[in-house]
Amino acid sequence: MLSEVFTDPKSETSSGASQQNVHQLHGEEEERRTAEELHHVESELFAVQERVGELLERQSTLESRRTKLQSALSRVRKSHEVRKSDWSKPCAHDARVLELLTNVFGLAAFRSNQREVINCTLAGHDIFCIMPAGGGKSLLYQLPALVTGGVTLVVSPLISLIHDQVRQLLNLGIQAVALTSETSKDLIKTVHADMENAGSQLRLVYVTPERVAKSNQFMSKLEKADKAGRLARIVIDEAHCCSQWGHDFRTDYQQLFKLKQQFPKVPLLALTATATTRIQMDIIQMLNVPGCIRFQSSVTRPNLRYEVRPKKAQAAAAMEDISEEIMRRYQRSDSGIVYCLSQKECEQVAEHLQSRGVTAQPYHAGMHNTLRAQVHDAWTAGALQVVVATVAFGMGINKPDVRFVLHHSISKSIETYYQESGRAGRDGQEADCVVFFRPADMTRQYCQNPQTIAKENVYQIARYALYTHQCRRVVIAAQFGEPEALACGMCDVCRRDASSAAKTAPASASQDVDFSRQAVALLQRVEQMSRRDQKATLASLADTWKSVASETGDKIQFTKEMCERLLCHMILEDVLSEFVQ
Repeated sequence: MLSEVFTDPKSETSSGASQQNVHQLHGEEEERRTAEELHHVESELFAVQERVGELLERQSTLESRRTKLQSALSRVRKSHEVRKSDWSKPCAHDARVLELLTNVFGLAAFRSNQREVINCTLAGHDIFCIMPAGGGKSLLYQLPALVTGGVTLVVSPLISLIHDQVRQLLNLGIQAVALTSETSKDLIKTVHADMENAGSQLRLVYVTPERVAKSNQFMSKLEKADKAGRLARIVIDEAHCCSQWGHDFRTDYQQLFKLKQQFPKVPLLALTATATTRIQMDIIQMLNVPGCIRFQSSVTRPNLRYEVRPKKAQAAAAMEDISEEIMRRYQRSDSGIVYCLSQKECEQVAEHLQSRGVTAQPYHAGMHNTLRAQVHDAWTAGALQVVVATVAFGMGINKPDVRFVLHHSISKSIETYYQESGRAGRDGQEADCVVFFRPADMTRQYCQNPQTIAKENVYQIARYALYTHQCRRVVIAAQFGEPEALACGMCDVCRRDASSAAKTAPASASQDVDFSRQAVALLQRVEQMSRRDQKATLASLADTWKSVASETGDKIQFTKEMCERLLCHMILEDVLSEFVQ
């Protein structure tokens, strides 16, 4: 049976009105939620923009303050230091000093500050001297040792460096000896006797800091030599090893304060090629020589060309760029060093160079001492063109004709980079110092050993590599307290600026691009991730940046490398913070 369904027209009207009201309510609710979310986003955007503005303003204030403090510190130092002219005046020992300079050391003239420091130490003063690599620091105590007689104690960090120095002195006819863990007991006994013997011709005794810190017997013999009037002076070589802020900190160097404590009347000479203002004060306090006279030669090396190149993300491509650089710019007779971050990279880069016909060998702490010595000797003799090394290839390198030092990754600090790059061009001829930089290496550097590598030090060298608004040499000089250094005219930044100035067409000059809109959009994403307790790496954020740029309709084609560099800039300016897990 069929049944018909009838509906009341009033009921239909009522039902339709009810549905309309429901839709209206839903629409109003959605509008309210959207408006609230928009208000929240706009408030958050305003807060982010305000924070960015405050940070930029704070950065400008701090940079201005830093420049003023550097200048003030420079003036204070000059007012408290004894003027150079006071130590370049004629002295009673001048004839003997000049005779030794010419006839024994075979030199025609002094280099910057050498004569002043020699005169000052012969006058019995404590000295702290900063002299760049290749500046002739060894002469500052080797020559005076022949003038005053007696024994000069030299504390040096590396046994290999000690043996090189002793060998060179013996070749010059100067009696010198090394007391190390390798020295026989019979020789130690003979040296101890000669230290007290007024008739002995022994002039220089080289030891490692461990002997001073841990050998009571040696300290007792030093005391006897001092009482006999035979301890002429104490020399602390590579004095930056005293400071925990230094790039080659050695715990036993902190025990060297006992030398001045035990022998207060014996002049002390502390030497280093690299020491920032902070490290200088640390060294002076550590060695207990607050009243020392300071001599500081300029850290600038006018014959070095500094340059930074972008490093490709692919390992093979990055190694190919290095091999191309060496093969294109240098002859096979030109010696060089390639510094890498890890032992594995040393092996890989050396193998790649060999495959391209470059004579190269790795050098790192994982190799046996004998093999490392063979690599060092072959390179020094010119049988090997390139050493691919970690920081293990450091102090003790005495090869004047190094034509290039390339960095596969950034160093752990400006000081370390200055020391490593400074191994180029010690003969005074032009040499190249090139860093291949990729932002990811910044994180790799301090993550490798976060207990010993300060993040801010890594950030300093990253700023050097990333920023292109200031001469490379000026940036390095400012780090060592020389804010008045002039642009070199040779680095990649100076050459670029000179090239831009020479071109008259407006389109030829580089232009600044404002990325603040994209940066704010990215910060909003980061804030959202932070609220959800989500973590992100530099690489993943670079991908996020690319998506943000596409969403905002940017005409600029962002590559991942460009995004990584922009993110690195935000990290260095403290807009973003990195955390190591």
